[in-house]
Amino acid sequence: MSDTFSAFLRALKQPCFAVIFQTPQTVGFPHWGYMTEGMVEFAARQPGFLGFKTTEPVNGFSISMTFWSSEEAIRMWEEKLDAKPDGYKILISKAADFYEKKPVA
Repeated sequence: MSDTFSAFLRALKQPCFAVIFQTPQTVGFPHWGYMTEGMVEFAARQPGFLGFKTTEPVNGFSISMTFWSSEEAIRMWEEKLDAKPDGYKILISKAADFYEKKPVA
């Protein structure tokens, strides 16, 4: 786990909820796919939004995650989305704890 991602996770209030989804890479948004900059900016203005992270693309896809204070905040955000991509699927997961396992020397 990268140091910046570890620091991001440590900074989250816990427990929190993660919305996890696969984002296909598209021309013009090579690191965002359907999670365009506008969608991230929209999410950041919603009550309960805690942060956003995405992986580097592998085989044309990334995994993107938004973090929220509650399932209710996720529901409210999702209801306000103007359009959802075809095949829109998300995984909502409760993040109750964070720890870092150190590599064995």
